[in-house]
Amino acid sequence: MQITLAHYVIRPLKGIKAQVAVWRRNARTRRALVRLPKHLLPDVGLTPAAAKHEAAKGFWRA
Repeated sequence: MQITLAHYVIRPLKGIKAQVAVWRRNARTRRALVRLPKHLLPDVGLTPAAAKHEAAKGFWRA
């Protein structure tokens, strides 16, 4: 089996790109959660305390 450029460069870059996309989504959704009015939190299944806890997480945390 021949080791190619794709094996050492392209595949890892695709993985990094995917991880950055997840981090951006986490940051975006957590910012949106902070702006969500408290009376709508039950509609998404969260208490104010749970929403505050989730919004305080770093973008890199699941």
